[in-house]
Amino acid sequence: MTVRRNISGLVLLSLSILLLALTPGSAQAAVTCEASMTDLNFGAVDPLSGDTAATATLNWSCTNDSPVFGANIRICFSIGAGSNGSGQTRPRQISGSNSPLQFQLYKDASGSQAWGSVHASATTQPLEEAFSLPVAWFWNPRPKSGSATLYGKIPGNQPGVAAGNYHSLFSGAEAMISFNYTETIFGTGFPSSSCGSENNGSFPFTVRATVQKACTVRADDLDFGNAGLLDSMTHDAATTVTVNCINGTAYDIGLDNGLHALGTTRRMHGGQNEYIEYELYLDPGRNQRWGNNIGVDTEHGVGTGNDQHTSIYGRVPLQTTPSAGTYSDTITVSVTY
Repeated sequence: MTVRRNISGLVLLSLSILLLALTPGSAQAAVTCEASMTDLNFGAVDPLSGDTAATATLNWSCTNDSPVFGANIRICFSIGAGSNGSGQTRPRQISGSNSPLQFQLYKDASGSQAWGSVHASATTQPLEEAFSLPVAWFWNPRPKSGSATLYGKIPGNQPGVAAGNYHSLFSGAEAMISFNYTETIFGTGFPSSSCGSENNGSFPFTVRATVQKACTVRADDLDFGNAGLLDSMTHDAATTVTVNCINGTAYDIGLDNGLHALGTTRRMHGGQNEYIEYELYLDPGRNQRWGNNIGVDTEHGVGTGNDQHTSIYGRVPLQTTPSAGTYSDTITVSVTY
């Protein structure tokens, strides 16, 4: 009889412990999530040409510490406007050199889905993930992890951008984790329909770009047309050289002496080893010879990011008329910046 009473007492005690373990208030699901993002570096950018693309990687992990309850979770990764943006305005901006460089962040490689925030408008949504977390068997959590690619694009044709280093920091609410979850015992049910707007963590990263000084140049031909005798009158003509430099870039346009110069006298060459002398000038009065000595006989300018046109004034002075024919020369235009 004594032995039986002891066994009965042990059985009742074991049942009490089991019931206590199943009491919901004593073992709620405890979900934690964390994430990290690599920096998004566009490298060297030419804002006057086409688009520039770059990518970064988001890595995330969530854990449930409860040994009794699983969790159906919905998590959102929100990206705001960055430290140099303005609220939730789009496109975003990278700041530097007193001029903004516009860019955008996307969830897809095609650039059709801007990566936004739970605090933004419906047109820019955060990245969402929905999944289940199992119970922590014997208090040993089994985390769920994943990754996503952030696609960045700097549009071309931004003529107002100056040379310099550009950056924008995303941290705190500008790179925010938020999630909601429902508890489950048998792995059934659905994640919450919303991840909420509470800040449950951050994944700070920086967007960087470098705009270097750069210029392009093109020139139209200079045509003196048909000329008769050269010893009776001078012949004048003009053409245009076009320079496009990054905004704020100082430059000088120089002209060499051509292929057939005699000393510093420019000459056009004909088919019978004959020449016609001519000259190129900075001013319409043909008083300032255009050469290649920076600060002395070159044209100085400061880039705006748009085409800037400068006239070249040519003159064929009085001279002995050579044989009839076509005379030509080639001038190299150089831009120093």
